[in-house]
Amino acid sequence: MCVANCNAALQACQFSQQSAYQQCQSNYALQMNTYALCKAQQSCITQRESIELQARGNRTTKPVCEGSASFNSPCIEPKRCDTQFSASRCEQNQRTCFMACGGRIDRVKLD
Repeated sequence: MCVANCNAALQACQFSQQSAYQQCQSNYALQMNTYALCKAQQSCITQRESIELQARGNRTTKPVCEGSASFNSPCIEPKRCDTQFSASRCEQNQRTCFMACGGRIDRVKLD
């Protein structure tokens, strides 16, 4: 019964981790969009007006970007979800539970 409870706790932990990972992925996508917008807004240090002559002699003015602010950007890139979640926490908890039931875990080196 004790080992069955450990296995049930492992499954609950894995389900919880999977749900949290999926939520993280959704949040990551939103955060990456925000990051991309931030980087786009920070891409120019200065802008100047550029005057162009059109075919009919009309003038048009458009902004021209000079320089890059990548070295001084306030934009913070979000962390990938892969680096935040690990199945090993659930497995470690299950091993601890199993040993508390009186079980023993032996490591076997495979060649």
